[in-house]
Amino acid sequence: MTVKEVRARLGAPSLETVSNGARNYVYRRRLLVVSLVGSRVAIVSTRSRRERTAGGIGVGSKDSDVRRRLPRARCGATAGVQYCRVGSIRPGRRSTTFQIQQGRVVTVTVARGLP
Repeated sequence: MTVKEVRARLGAPSLETVSNGARNYVYRRRLLVVSLVGSRVAIVSTRSRRERTAGGIGVGSKDSDVRRRLPRARCGATAGVQYCRVGSIRPGRRSTTFQIQQGRVVTVTVARGLP
């Protein structure tokens, strides 16, 4: 998805920042952040309870539900942050990461690995 397509679908962002070479569009009302590298979407991250995977997993889901409904998910912790991930972070591949706090999903991030 391009910058033009993001703006056409979501409208003007609440905030636009640049960090580490990525342009970040923050949509506060939607609890959504879209990060673009170059002119393409690389990362979409949400804290909204409205967004769900096809299997019904999203913000507010129990970590046990993530593990049960996504048996191929790899779960662990990095720097004290618990997560479960489906997919690959390799260049050109896609992954979905569920950040977990106190046994519940708090953030869902879909990312495309960059070359």
